[in-house]
Amino acid sequence: MFRIIKNLFPFNRAEISENKTLTVQKSSEKWITNPGQEGFEVRYRIKKLLYHGASRFQTIDVIEHENFGRMLFLNNDAQIAESDGQLYNDALVDPLVGKKDMRNIAILGGGDGGVLATALALKPKSVTMVEIDEEVMRVAKEFFPNFHKNAFSHKNARIVVDDVYNFLDKLQIYDAIIYDLTMHPEEFMNINREVFLDSLFAKIRRNLRKEGMLTLQCSSEFDADTLRVTHTVLHKYFTKVNFTKVFIPSFCAHWIFASAEAK
Repeated sequence: MFRIIKNLFPFNRAEISENKTLTVQKSSEKWITNPGQEGFEVRYRIKKLLYHGASRFQTIDVIEHENFGRMLFLNNDAQIAESDGQLYNDALVDPLVGKKDMRNIAILGGGDGGVLATALALKPKSVTMVEIDEEVMRVAKEFFPNFHKNAFSHKNARIVVDDVYNFLDKLQIYDAIIYDLTMHPEEFMNINREVFLDSLFAKIRRNLRKEGMLTLQCSSEFDADTLRVTHTVLHKYFTKVNFTKVFIPSFCAHWIFASAEAK
């Protein structure tokens, strides 16, 4: 889901504080608050805190929620829930179903392993997952076995621990690329978001064969500015752009996904 891109782009990078603590309300009940860019926040009551820690890049929390089961948070931002994570995974992978020659697929981000497992179900020759944060993968392996379904050790899975900018510079041509990264890199780096995303999606295009497929998560339906930026950059480098809306109960919002074909 919304992973931090360690920037090798020529901008000054803001450092991530390793001392960031879990945001909980000071009351008899403990809550974690998901920050929003849309003028409101979503609070989740913590039935049980299963894990709290920090990697070099972000804080990582796993909680038990009374309605959504186990949930993963990165920097307090909800990533997946056991109850409906497959809705998110399917929204990213379904546009590839029935497409010809989906032999080699790359996933940018996706450290929880859910999208990886879903993509492997298509029985491609290989799926390469590029995730910068090894700790996220370790936590996912421990706390979400029913979600990743041992996909990390699948014979057709290739796990690359790297920054996506490094990875995409190596120019490896894929039949499909799944973008499971944040659309708000400016929250972690001192950059111009539109310039950064334009450059990133240009790199993605260069790593796709002609008529290769791109799928991505965009944002909440309420994040109008991100949807504008996404619409602009996709139509610049891709064709047959399609947006879909999926309600994700644990996000408490409709989420926008997109698919496109390389020109």
